[in-house]
Amino acid sequence: QKGFIYLFYLLGLETAPLPRSMNVEITWNCNLNCFMCPRNRAQPFKVDNKNMPLSEFKQIVEKIPSCKHINIVGDGEPFVNADFFGMLYFAESKGITVSFNSNGTLLSEKNILRLPKNVTLIWISIDSPVKETYERIRSGADFDVLIHNLEMLSKLRKDIQIIFQPAVMKRNMIEMPKIIDIAKRVNASVNFVDLMAFDEGLE
Repeated sequence: QKGFIYLFYLLGLETAPLPRSMNVEITWNCNLNCFMCPRNRAQPFKVDNKNMPLSEFKQIVEKIPSCKHINIVGDGEPFVNADFFGMLYFAESKGITVSFNSNGTLLSEKNILRLPKNVTLIWISIDSPVKETYERIRSGADFDVLIHNLEMLSKLRKDIQIIFQPAVMKRNMIEMPKIIDIAKRVNASVNFVDLMAFDEGLE
């Protein structure tokens, strides 16, 4: 805190400038049941069936008029929030670009075509290039559906940057080099995530 105060002093500022970007978590819900997800493992942080309503999202955006980019993050899947597209369109009306995290399984052709032009980046949670490993980690997911969705996204929305964000753990570490091959197929880049274990049984 003292460091920031000193920085403001050097810049001749009495207060911090308003943020130009912000992270917003719009849901705690998800269509998958991944074994390592904090939704399942971090008991103190569990929230019952919570989605942010569009009205609350609008209030947040309107309170920060300086914002030019919103990153929708969190442990839930944004597509399960019924107001997700309304949020994207509202941000677009304000001239705000948006990026978001997704497991990609609900990124159907219909949903891809509904994405407004202000969506610039999608972080995709894909933890293995091997169908069996991927589906063991991300319970409820279909690897073939995910790959199809990614291929359609790459084809239909070349303006959207795709970044794979695999969580690296013992059970998939040896497979990580091959995930780059899938990334190349869909014009994606890869950002490896170190997984923090919640207990000794987590691999």
